[in-house]
Parts: sequence; C-alpha cells; structure tokens
Amino acid sequence: MSLHNSVGTYVYRVDSKFKQKIQRMKYNKRYTVVEEGVTYDCEVNVDTETYYGSFEVYDIDDSYGYHAEGGLWFVGNVLTDYDGVYELPKCVIKTLEQWNFNLEDI
Repeated sequence: MSLHNSVGTYVYRVDSKFKQKIQRMKYNKRYTVVEEGVTYDCEVNVDTETYYGSFEVYDIDDSYGYHAEGGLWFVGNVLTDYDGVYELPKCVIKTLEQWNFNLEDI
C-alpha cells in the first residue's frame, strides 16, 4: 500500500521474519527558492530503508552557472555524511530539518 502526500511516499510492507509491518519513508521535494535575486531549483530525496539520499540545486536561468549535487548518508534519522559540495546548500538543510532529520553531526 502506498500513500502520497506533500512530503513523500509511505510504503508499508510485511517483514516475513518478524511478521510485522515496517514503515519505509521515501521523501522527495522539489521546489523553487529565490535568494539574493537568483532563482534556484532545489530537489532533495531520502529513502529511509537504504539510509541514502541525494540533492541537486541549480540556478534556473543559468545566470550564475551555479550547480551543486551530491549524496546524503544517514544512520537512522541522523545525517552522518554528504558529498559533492564543501557545505550543504541552505535549501537542502532547510528541507532536511522540515523532515525532522538530525543534522548536528554535520
């Protein structure tokens, strides 16, 4: 069974070993943000079953030629590592915080 909402997709499956329902959350959000007069497209994805996510941010009109993308690694709900950029873009941080991921280790 899958349910769609504004945050992502809830996927329920039965774990045959423990005979119980396990919740898997696939987060996905893509939106436009304007910072200092530049319009960016920001996409963030997280899969709680694989504890991996990704992000991509770029300026829409290519006026600054800005593009950043990378991977996100989690232990539970704690972001433990990322790659692709020196510092996570603000829109990625904001999105992960809205989804209640812990970013204290980063």
